[in-house]
Amino acid sequence: MTSLVLYVFTHRHGLAARLGHDLRLSTRAGRLSLSDGQLELRVPLQSLEVDGAMRRGQLDRTALNDGDRKTILRAMRDDVLEVGRHPEALFRGGVQVAGDRVAVRGQLSLAARTCPLELELTRRGGLLTGDVALQPSRWGIRPYSGMGGVLKVTDAVEVRVELQLEAGQEWPPEKLG
Repeated sequence: MTSLVLYVFTHRHGLAARLGHDLRLSTRAGRLSLSDGQLELRVPLQSLEVDGAMRRGQLDRTALNDGDRKTILRAMRDDVLEVGRHPEALFRGGVQVAGDRVAVRGQLSLAARTCPLELELTRRGGLLTGDVALQPSRWGIRPYSGMGGVLKVTDAVEVRVELQLEAGQEWPPEKLG
């Protein structure tokens, strides 16, 4: 079975930035399907979890206590993403393969908007990986602001896609999902 992991990296700024954390969030709950060269990815936003804080490019799982994680999740789900109103992210697009590179072009529906999105994945053995920068405000999502506005999250997040293929599986397969 093909497995998918999405990582979301956030960055802080503002006067109180040193009091906050750059974060890594992740989910393994995305549902990926592929038929006739058309890819569809549905991600339940409630499934995003806080992995920890990023420090000098490395994940520190111990930097946040359980209370911190709960506070961050509540703010992310309720205030930033509003998962009660917009429970999932949906990507639909086409796939083009050229050697070990896979170009994915389509539309990402997130919050109340749909915008174009392009991603290039690189295949190394059975692993396809790629990074894409997103500007949440393009989808009508206001970046988090706390402590009276002195601690802010930038209006830029990076999303890393990791798609682990089954042994011997070619990409793209005829059907997936």
